[in-house]
Amino acid sequence: MTLRRFTLLAALLLAACSPKPERPIVTIGVVTDIHYYRDRETAGTRHYALSADKLGEAVDFFNEQDVDFTVSLGDTFDPDIATYQDLSDQFSRLDNPVYKVLGNHDCIAPYGSDKQNEVLEAMGIDNPYYSIRGGKGFRYVFIDGNDISIQSTAPGTPEREMAEEKLRQLVEEGAPMARNYNGMLSYKQTEWLKAEIEAAADAGEEVIIFGHMPLLPLGIDAAQWDGEKVDSLLQGYRNVRAVFSGHHHSGAHCQSGHIMHHTFKGMIEGTGNHYGIIRVYKNHIDVTEYPEEKN
Repeated sequence: MTLRRFTLLAALLLAACSPKPERPIVTIGVVTDIHYYRDRETAGTRHYALSADKLGEAVDFFNEQDVDFTVSLGDTFDPDIATYQDLSDQFSRLDNPVYKVLGNHDCIAPYGSDKQNEVLEAMGIDNPYYSIRGGKGFRYVFIDGNDISIQSTAPGTPEREMAEEKLRQLVEEGAPMARNYNGMLSYKQTEWLKAEIEAAADAGEEVIIFGHMPLLPLGIDAAQWDGEKVDSLLQGYRNVRAVFSGHHHSGAHCQSGHIMHHTFKGMIEGTGNHYGIIRVYKNHIDVTEYPEEKN
């Protein structure tokens, strides 16, 4: 065997034995806090009229990356839904499904009212909290932190009284999340969440949770009122992989036990853009925000 043939054979054997780059099981596009309104003037760092074009840029990128689906994590319009069609036109260009949750700014009237039902219909949301069995061994659970809140409840109702009492308690404690734009899960939703996770476990599925308000870290003013309680609940389920959120425009990241908590930056902020991609692997999750910033 000549030296040249030996060298070529060795190179082929080395290539065959080299480990192939791991491919993600699932790839997810994420946008949040778009806060679009065509005719609203810029206020500080918030450029309301630019957000439809920013969303279009994100849609193009997600299509190029061939994401499995896209999630919009709330606060889609601001202050009303009059120009939402501009966003709907952009979302419709996605090659794969888009799933949405309501942000506090998407709650323009109490739940159950005709005005709020119009919002749900326009955004294509059947219920403020729901789940998707996505195949590939995953279940995606979309929670609603507005369930018990000032913005989603009518004055004089038991739900409003519960929200007011919780907010009053947090104010007395000096808690950073004691803000009227936050909220928490109802007892009904909490029981539903537990049932979803347990059903996923029985089916051999791992769970990824999406919501508008971060559960953690607790030191931010945009955390969900019951974030620590819900995280404690989730810690009891080994099949819960991560919780992804928006609401806190500067973003945040922390690890609690076996669960990753990541808050994406708000698209509304600045003249640049903010969107992200989640890549889920067997033993880890990569989150990249654009302009590129890897976690």
